[in-house]
Amino acid sequence: MTDEQAFLDALKANPADDTTRLVYADWLDDRGEAAKAEYLRRVVDLVVFPPGRREYTEAAGELVAASLRIGGGWRAVAGARYDLTLVGYPPDRKIHAIKVIREQTGFGLAEAKAIAESVPIALFSWRPFEDLFPRQLAFVGPWALGSPPPAEGPVIHPSAWPRAAGPDTVFDIVLVRTEVDEAAPGVTPPWRLGELARGLARVLGTDFGTASQRVRQLPLTLRSGVPPAAVSSTVRELLMALNVYRSIPPGGIQIVPRSRS
Repeated sequence: MTDEQAFLDALKANPADDTTRLVYADWLDDRGEAAKAEYLRRVVDLVVFPPGRREYTEAAGELVAASLRIGGGWRAVAGARYDLTLVGYPPDRKIHAIKVIREQTGFGLAEAKAIAESVPIALFSWRPFEDLFPRQLAFVGPWALGSPPPAEGPVIHPSAWPRAAGPDTVFDIVLVRTEVDEAAPGVTPPWRLGELARGLARVLGTDFGTASQRVRQLPLTLRSGVPPAAVSSTVRELLMALNVYRSIPPGGIQIVPRSRS
């Protein structure tokens, strides 16, 4: 294994490892790879500086400029550090939000509508900043016509990564929410248990009755021993299978690290 492959493997195993990014940037500088080194340092700057600061804006511009000189395959590993979360949208822009969600995610109309009705929600996770930036603009552009863009719109932020995760870590994807109270009459319950049970039956390959019982006996490990590079896609598949956008409140699914051994 080459030294560079070791750096890339470390970042693939832990996309939030900015210490490795900075060491890798120094290593690249020593070998005349200035564009890649600058790109990695700007990835870290966008984690350090808060949005709206001059330093953040400058780092974003420099990162995008550097990305144009670098191959996409390398950036997909070295720069996958960010999420795009749709925090909200103006009430009169709901149809537009659904349209953009469909365009950007490839989901169907029902799925996109469910996502739009479940904000805040992460649309993309562990992606390079420059890949998410145009997706963010797809939402913001029309909202900004004639008025400032809403503060609750689409936001790019660093992806969350469990502190306990290390190079030998794999992950369990766990359904953890235990509140199954159907709530008071006239109040929307925090869990739509029927919908969740139907989705859980698909995930577990069992019948509706068994899934309904398991919903009331959480936590439940949905996937075990998932390698780091597959966590994002695995969670996305589970979200859609469970119809999570209609049935599970924020925090209902957690990524739990554990040792491979």
